[in-house]
Amino acid sequence: MRLRTQSFIIFLIQVLALFVIAGVFAYNSLNGSTMEKDDLLKGLATVGLIIYRIVRYFKDQAEFKNNELASFFLESEEEYFIHEGRGRKLYRKGIRLFLNNKAKKALLCFQEALKESDNSRDQSVVYVYLGYCYAQFEDTEEELEAYKKAIEQDPNNIRAYRDLGLTYKQSDDDENAIFYLEAALNKKSDDYIAMAYLGGVYVSSEEYDKALELLQKAYKVNPEYTYTNTFLALAYAGTGDREKAMAAVDRLKRSGVTRRQIKELRESAQIKLVNIQYEDME
Repeated sequence: MRLRTQSFIIFLIQVLALFVIAGVFAYNSLNGSTMEKDDLLKGLATVGLIIYRIVRYFKDQAEFKNNELASFFLESEEEYFIHEGRGRKLYRKGIRLFLNNKAKKALLCFQEALKESDNSRDQSVVYVYLGYCYAQFEDTEEELEAYKKAIEQDPNNIRAYRDLGLTYKQSDDDENAIFYLEAALNKKSDDYIAMAYLGGVYVSSEEYDKALELLQKAYKVNPEYTYTNTFLALAYAGTGDREKAMAAVDRLKRSGVTRRQIKELRESAQIKLVNIQYEDME
């Protein structure tokens, strides 16, 4: 209720600002004007634009705070994208567009952000998000190339290694998937996301012992990570330990994951097991 009221107030202020701007230009076009009148009208128009931009800024900030995914992106990259300026603004705008399902416009922002920055670490971050855009277009070749460029610019960009591994897995290239996910873990041994992805690779190849070793470590670092619990459920089910498999599914359900989402997670990970009764897990 409070959020709805704040949104309504913001909307009213935006409308007021637009009316001020529209009224100024309408009055100016219908009446002859002296230099003094012109100055006054320009001043009012400037005030209207300033009000509108301020409201737009705070509205964007509110949207970020209420978007868990956006908050994760911005918090995790805040220290990473180190140079202020137009490049950083384009980068943040690109994230906003991407999260609003406007991947084409986001892609253009990220490409412009690259041109505005000559810092390799900053460029590495942007290349990762270019990869995310290409993933939306289902252009796997360009997606992989973007992640590789991210690594070229910054060999310590763990996210790029992880995303390369996951994309190769989704392309049925387990060899490269394992290579890049292990590379991510060599950079950061407690990276629970890389451990979860790599565990998923071993689950799909029915190497359950390897999978459980990684997934149990990932669980200790972050017991709430969705992919860890998804793959744990599948790995335990693969070993015939239905009790532990159901415990992992229960954790997913308690975190708000629905049956449909569990099914989508399983399919997105391209798990290919014939000896698991999936309906028991859903």
